[in-house]
Amino acid sequence: MATFDRNRKEQEAQKALSKNNYEKAIEAYGALLRHDPRDRRIRQKLADLYQRVGRKEDAAKHYRELARLFGVDGNHRAAIAVYKKLVVLQPSDSALVGELAGCYLLAGFTNDAITNFEQAINGLEVRNPKLAAEYCLELQKLKPGDIPLQIRTAELLAAGGDQGKAFEAYRDIISDLRRRGRMDEVGRLATQALKLKEDVPDLLQDAAEASLVVEDAAGALRHLQVAYQSDPRDARTLELLARAFEMGEDKAKARPILVALADVLSKSRSYSERVPVLERAIAVGESDSGLEAKLAKAKIEAQLASLRLTQLELAKPQDEVQQRLCTRMMVFKRYGFGERGLDELAAMDSGTRGTLAVRAHEAELRLAMGQDEEGHALAEGLLVDAGDEIDRVQQRLAVLTGQDLTPFFAGLEQDDDADKGQAAQGNPEAMSNLLDNALSEEEELVDDVEAVVSGDGEEANAAPSSATDDIFGDDDEDWIDDDDDDTGFDALLKSGGTVAEIDPEEEVIPAAGPDLEEAEGLMAMGLHDEALAILEGAAGLKAATLKARCLRDQGQVKQAFSFLRDAVDDGDESDGGQAEALFELAELAGRSGKHRPALRYLRELEESFPNHRSSEVSARMKALKRVLSA
Repeated sequence: MATFDRNRKEQEAQKALSKNNYEKAIEAYGALLRHDPRDRRIRQKLADLYQRVGRKEDAAKHYRELARLFGVDGNHRAAIAVYKKLVVLQPSDSALVGELAGCYLLAGFTNDAITNFEQAINGLEVRNPKLAAEYCLELQKLKPGDIPLQIRTAELLAAGGDQGKAFEAYRDIISDLRRRGRMDEVGRLATQALKLKEDVPDLLQDAAEASLVVEDAAGALRHLQVAYQSDPRDARTLELLARAFEMGEDKAKARPILVALADVLSKSRSYSERVPVLERAIAVGESDSGLEAKLAKAKIEAQLASLRLTQLELAKPQDEVQQRLCTRMMVFKRYGFGERGLDELAAMDSGTRGTLAVRAHEAELRLAMGQDEEGHALAEGLLVDAGDEIDRVQQRLAVLTGQDLTPFFAGLEQDDDADKGQAAQGNPEAMSNLLDNALSEEEELVDDVEAVVSGDGEEANAAPSSATDDIFGDDDEDWIDDDDDDTGFDALLKSGGTVAEIDPEEEVIPAAGPDLEEAEGLMAMGLHDEALAILEGAAGLKAATLKARCLRDQGQVKQAFSFLRDAVDDGDESDGGQAEALFELAELAGRSGKHRPALRYLRELEESFPNHRSSEVSARMKALKRVLSA
């Protein structure tokens, strides 16, 4: 068998090309490629020749194999050049555009990848929705948070037959939109997702709530009837049912539903939420002494449930060490950093940790963190040393464990202007008589719910719906602590736990300090080192804020944040520079990537100094919320 002469065959091909004998050149290059199918250069020449003579299918076949080989080599730039030729040869093949997009992505050309993915999706969405969905999923990685793209992906997954993935995609989008409070879009997408799975309770509720937002009570009822059959004791379903009936002409239909909702809230120990529900139940129908008694009882229970161990006399710190520790635990609890509060506790000696005040604060901190077993144990441990306040400790334990609160009614102070129900608070016997009807009628009212739900909801007229929950779902109790700890608390919050005793008769003579205006002038001219020299040793939050800005302008953002945070912690609440210091602290926190602390500082500024740069504070809070919800 004759030996294959590669050089001779290539010379033969080149000679044929010089004479424009393309067919002979193709024959020669074909022989070379058959001898070595991995030869990229020969395959490129052969594909180019096929394209020149108009044999597009043959050219495309070789270009595709060439692109594959370049991909195996990791030579994505060369593959891009080949795919561009393929797209010209087969312009109607949108899958090629998607493959080109993938090459752009691998080669690091993100913008080109995005453009070509979008073009491919547009061309494939009708003819091949499954492949279009795959490209959508790739595009989502390049455009995170793009809700319209995510919706399109879910629609294409459904159109391509992947119902499971489509449903999960809808669920993810709905969860995101729900956090942002965009209930109109939530409802529309929930309706789409329900076409894939018909009886998902939370989606039925979302669709119903969206219907209520656009004042479509009848549409809401259609979804809620299905949700109610799934769980007739679900609080959200009952709330939405009540709202739907409250929109109609016969608002009294809402009463048994609201009573049932109040019963559910009572069992879940949501005492404060139960009161407005019962008030609504009374408002939608005729006078009902039983319901009025139930409301009176609910108000008392809500008042009893608001008690915290930290409000008791036994929880008052006895020295500065306890005071600092208790205050810091309260602050960490309020802002959601319970673990840091426990770290502060762990750093103390056993004697301090065992004091009544510290144990009471630790109990409430652990309860707020969801450590119910530990919190209960600490609360029960206070009973031995509670003295005159043992009843109030037992009251807190009763709330935590869901026990009957009636035995504690007598402990509440009477209000001079109280109505009949409230006047009975201090008299257990009178209260018992007042509540008799409520307890006897409750089961009958709850039983009426199913009959109302199955009734004709088409006649319901529309009325404006209530606002949706805040984007962060803040629990008010996380922001309100210990009403009877006003004295010294704000000062402790700023001072880190030590309140200085001041003699009111002592004349305070302000000491001469550095010229802060001169320091500001130097900063404006970019002379930060000179400004820092003037500010060295300066007291007060205004000086601290200026120094932090100097450090920030010099690129030392983290150092600036740490310095100003300590200055605010150690500062006096009467310091006139406190508002601007908080504003700057929020700025530094945001620049350091600490978005949640930045939002907390702005909230504190808004609450304490509502008129200080209010428009800027509002704009920054809005921006931070958007970032945190993304």
